Amino acid sequence: MHVAVLMAGIGTRLSPLTESCHKSMLSLGGRRIIDYQLDILRQAGVSSLTVVTGHGGPQLEDHLAVAGQRIDYTVVDNTHYADRNLDWSAFLALSQAPGDTIYMEGDLLVPAAGFEQLWASRADLTIVVDSSVPSSRPDTLVLSDGVQPRRLLFFEHEVAHYDGPMEVLGELVCLVKLSAAAREHVVRALGEQPFVGPMQLYRIFDEALSHLSAAVIDIKGLPWVEIDNLDDLRRAGDLVDSIVTN
Repeated sequence: MHVAVLMAGIGTRLSPLTESCHKSMLSLGGRRIIDYQLDILRQAGVSSLTVVTGHGGPQLEDHLAVAGQRIDYTVVDNTHYADRNLDWSAFLALSQAPGDTIYMEGDLLVPAAGFEQLWASRADLTIVVDSSVPSSRPDTLVLSDGVQPRRLLFFEHEVAHYDGPMEVLGELVCLVKLSAAAREHVVRALGEQPFVGPMQLYRIFDEALSHLSAAVIDIKGLPWVEIDNLDDLRRAGDLVDSIVTN
């Protein structure tokens, strides 16, 4: 199992805690967030890992040299983390290794069971969702035409709208498996981007749903957290033990 994880961003919504380090190096119960993530990846059977670093990169890489045992990892330094958007980190991450890949954003804590179910999927594009009642302000919803996922409905950067009857499958969790063909398609599409302004990666995923086989993995009932802000960090402290043991 190969995972490509983005750990380059500045994490401004967690400032001042992230002024001198990446958010994955923040402490939860005396350990770093990345330590819990590595525990989960080992439990899931991840054999190789691509880590894209940027802000706080040297500190993160030094920590990986000690904590990253039993995973064959590669560090890619994103020297443009401050002047290019997330698409550039995704391009670097997904360009490194051929074959099937799980794309992961570096502020996620998801149980190993979610990774195991995701890796078992044979679809070209498999998206993790939580079909529990969505949060009052979800970033993205995943929609189905009744057969397979067909649309991503964005809220974060624009007013959300769509045409035609669609079933809401759940709120997007930023964890996606790409087959070798899907990964190559996404890398080509990312390579055409300007890498400035709003990120286009999820628009590229959305477009790919129209012509690639697709599936969802629903982690409803499993504890998980995306650590975007201080409230998320506090919630992560409450959930992390149950996430690691699920």
